[in-house]
Amino acid sequence: MRKRYSVIIVPPENEKTPRQIEFTITGKKILLAAAALFLFAVSLLSVANIIQAAYIKEAQQKIAYNDALEKEIAAKKLEIERLNEMTALINADLQAIAAYETEINSVLDVETPTSGAPELSRGSSDRQEAPVAASLDEAAVHVASYTRSMKEIYSASLAFNETLRHLPTVYPVKNGVLSSGYGYRSNPFGGRTSEFHDGVDYSCPYGSPVYAAAAGTVVFSSYEGGFGYKVSIDHGNGIVTYYAHNSRNLVQPGDIVDKGELIAYSGNSGRSTGPHLHFGASVNGASVNPLSFYD
Repeated sequence: MRKRYSVIIVPPENEKTPRQIEFTITGKKILLAAAALFLFAVSLLSVANIIQAAYIKEAQQKIAYNDALEKEIAAKKLEIERLNEMTALINADLQAIAAYETEINSVLDVETPTSGAPELSRGSSDRQEAPVAASLDEAAVHVASYTRSMKEIYSASLAFNETLRHLPTVYPVKNGVLSSGYGYRSNPFGGRTSEFHDGVDYSCPYGSPVYAAAAGTVVFSSYEGGFGYKVSIDHGNGIVTYYAHNSRNLVQPGDIVDKGELIAYSGNSGRSTGPHLHFGASVNGASVNPLSFYD
């Protein structure tokens, strides 16, 4: 006779009739096996959940690290781009400085060594990023300041050169010999009288080229009594020079002449004792020794 087992289920409500479930030993074994299988499945699920939770946590940490790394890389990339742009600006300023130096040397007609500063290389390593950035920031400020200074010097050199162009410092004849100075002298036409010589005389062959002592505007070019054929040039700032006793004038009133430009040929016109050039000057209408500009 098979053994049977019964399970009585008593409902909490007294009114309901208790239920009795009967099962055999085989059913018991099946039930225990099912329970064991269920517990095993639950255990597996629990372990899987623990592993999954650990994996998710690790993945979240990696994602957070990657996000932070990407932000850091993006920040470094922006900083490198900024440094490259700053380097380009510094290099442009250095080239401008070199150009200003060349122009200044050309304007002033001097030879001085240029800065010869090499171009700054772009980019930087991680370990040097902070000091390089600080160095570039400081260099950019100094280079920009120096560029402004060079620009001011260049402007000043242009102004100085323009002033120099209008200052009588070129001798009017190249093959002349100073034969009479500025001031009182004995009358060259004889006698014991003296006269005030308001210029200097250069003895030179008839027809020698006569050059403008400085840049300016021709204000007179004609025959004028004892001066003979005469050219007067206004150089600005109240300075006027004139060239007298010419054989032929080559310029007309209103002409703009440059420093050292051919303006006439020497001669013996007017009140003259022989071929020569009379060179005179005035400042604000007052006669001055023209050679005072050459000191």
